[in-house]
Amino acid sequence: MSSLATRLENFLQLSQLLPKGSRCLAAVSGGSDSTALLCLLHELQTSLDLTIYAAHLDHQLRPESGEDRRQTEILCHNLGITCLSKVVAVDKVAAAKGLSLEEAGRSERYAFFAQIQKKYNLPFLLTAHTADDLAETVLMRLINGTGVAGLGAIRAKSFRQGAVLLRPLLIFTKAELCQYLRQKGQTWREDFTNHIADAPRTKVRLELLPLLKKWNGRIVSSLGRLAQSAQEDEDYFRQQVEKLWAEGAIYAYASPPPLLPGRNGKNPCKS
Repeated sequence: MSSLATRLENFLQLSQLLPKGSRCLAAVSGGSDSTALLCLLHELQTSLDLTIYAAHLDHQLRPESGEDRRQTEILCHNLGITCLSKVVAVDKVAAAKGLSLEEAGRSERYAFFAQIQKKYNLPFLLTAHTADDLAETVLMRLINGTGVAGLGAIRAKSFRQGAVLLRPLLIFTKAELCQYLRQKGQTWREDFTNHIADAPRTKVRLELLPLLKKWNGRIVSSLGRLAQSAQEDEDYFRQQVEKLWAEGAIYAYASPPPLLPGRNGKNPCKS
């Protein structure tokens, strides 16, 4: 077993993200991150007794998108993993629904994933978000303005449409995953749009993060710790509010509650 697979197994067990014997669906685009996700899950398939399916949605936004789909299908065949793919003209969906390409693509992907999960009884959906994605999201939230919940950015576990959404690769950087694939001799597909700074996220990735790395070479892990701390703070405050709610110490009002009178029977906020 590779060192990354061992780290991933330890993380999954310590965090109790993915119990042994789980049935899961991996979202695979054909890029380095999702290719690494599929290969790592395959390494852990026996030790964790996993049932693994893979899903790929061809957005038809690039002439070479068909090659992404074919490579994903070949990889799954070589690993002995069932692959389910679908072709959707996302640009037409976006135009018909008045959505951006990003919004339409996300909507179509998760609708496709949900269909597969329901049909094959796969309660866990795994995506290949990395430590770099987490750092980029934290920076974008800071730039736009946010609070504690926003700083938490991407969680390793969340819920979507009744299914459990897991992001087990948040403990790895993209560079680590690419090195892992090279050592295995496994190729992946590159989306050239990821290297063009024409959108907020790619500007953060290609311009801001490299600049910050000149001040702090471990900025990605630093931002990851910030996100983890924010998540822990948010969870604590939420637990305290729920406790006070259960004890009847706080109430919900349909309209703002009246001000309590002062000792003289007058509103203390007025002179």
